[in-house]
Amino acid sequence: FQSQKKIVLDFYDTLQKSDIEETSIILSKYCSDDILWRGFHPFNEINNLKNLASEFWVPFRKSFTSFQRRMDIFLAGSNTVSNLMLSQFQYETANILGVSGALMVASQSVGAAAGNMVAIHNVVAASATVGLIGKEGIILRITILPTIYYLIFSGAIVSFLIYL
Repeated sequence: FQSQKKIVLDFYDTLQKSDIEETSIILSKYCSDDILWRGFHPFNEINNLKNLASEFWVPFRKSFTSFQRRMDIFLAGSNTVSNLMLSQFQYETANILGVSGALMVASQSVGAAAGNMVAIHNVVAASATVGLIGKEGIILRITILPTIYYLIFSGAIVSFLIYL
């Protein structure tokens, strides 16, 4: 699949280096005119190149003027299991405490995401992916500060919303 990967990488490289006005031209070089693009909400499905350019790529590029596709960044892990196992518990606890169940479940999901930032299996997988085997301790020491900031900041927001 190396030739297919090269096409995708060339597409992103060309798109990144081009002017916003050239977006439709770049898309037409790499995609079929009758493309059916399935994206995330609120974009969902977009039909044909013209709509894909005008509804997604052009607004995206105007909003994120210096976007980059970086091969050295790897995100791993999922809080799906945590959400499946603990959401009902968090919701019921919120009801007992008389606070918003939705807010409690959302904060549980935020906490699970924070846990993924320092989960050792994620750090090992990311280290192996980018060729930093044996540097896991350094990565954890670097990652812990943003994780603590993230937890304090999100915890403060949740506390504010609970006691509002």
